[in-house]
Amino acid sequence: MVLERKYAIEEAITFSVRNTLEAEGMWRKLKDAVPSANLTDDSAKELLSELTSLAASKAIEKVMQWAHEHDLSTHWEALDRSDMITPALMEITNESTTKPDSSVPATELKNHLLAQKRKEVDRLQTILSEEENIIADLKRQVDEQEGITRQLKENVDATFKDCIQKLENDASDDSLH
Repeated sequence: MVLERKYAIEEAITFSVRNTLEAEGMWRKLKDAVPSANLTDDSAKELLSELTSLAASKAIEKVMQWAHEHDLSTHWEALDRSDMITPALMEITNESTTKPDSSVPATELKNHLLAQKRKEVDRLQTILSEEENIIADLKRQVDEQEGITRQLKENVDATFKDCIQKLENDASDDSLH
């Protein structure tokens, strides 16, 4: 549960940091640097990716530290602490040459989240399958009950007709005497 909360926090912050970097014009700055630094578009994208990863890692580290210190019951409380993300981004602009921390890499996080989603889909499909089996069983039981009810109705009708016939026969026998 704690690991899931950590990954949920990291996922949300990573997307937030990426959006913030793009909004702050980091991509434009990198594009402007391409001609002077002899970078290709691919290497500029790679540099942006590293910068984003570093920013995310710093922001995640600060928010996770805050979350741990405050013994959060849910990860949403940590996400509301956006005031911690901004200083992390400010640090990043001063440390653009450093490598990302040893925190969870984005691809590992993405793979973990995908695996969690697949497990959840599998779990839901299992529940759906079980529910469909229950519904099929209930339909079968209803059909059986309808068959039994139909048979009972036919028996009651036949018994009623026999009783009427017997009463009519008794009445005609009585009238003959």
